[in-house]
Amino acid sequence: MDRLLERNCGRDEFFLLYAKLLGERMPNHEISFTGDSVLRIVTPEGKEATTYLDNAWLIYEANQEDRRSVLERFAGVACALHDQMPPAQRSSIVASIKDAQYVEMFQGGTEKMQSHLAGDLWIMYAEDLPDRIRTLSRERMEEAGVDESELKSVAVENPADSA
Repeated sequence: MDRLLERNCGRDEFFLLYAKLLGERMPNHEISFTGDSVLRIVTPEGKEATTYLDNAWLIYEANQEDRRSVLERFAGVACALHDQMPPAQRSSIVASIKDAQYVEMFQGGTEKMQSHLAGDLWIMYAEDLPDRIRTLSRERMEEAGVDESELKSVAVENPADSA
């Protein structure tokens, strides 16, 4: 953990430290890179989750938080990925503008709710939860009682704390 306090750190080293921290926190889980900034986490029971590291890097790189704080906070969220999710709620659905490269990271797996905005910009729908933003799946949208035809208006009406 002492290395986490060192200030000078490149992107790749930051990602490797994050993966190492997750490995220490989740020793029975399989943790592997599936892209240069994407980690796949598999529980001993075979349940999978994906965590994206770009936001953590951007916060650290902008000197918004020290490295240890960023890694601890994001590792806490990753460790909670397999926790029981609270019921989906209409009031937690928000919109976030992302570029095509970000949207490509979500190809395959559970269908994520998104719509094209303009050019290479997309609207990614998410759940604004108390401890994280989680990309909205079709299943969670339906659980919240939201029809796809009203998704955009619902997301725009809801205030986003951090989307």
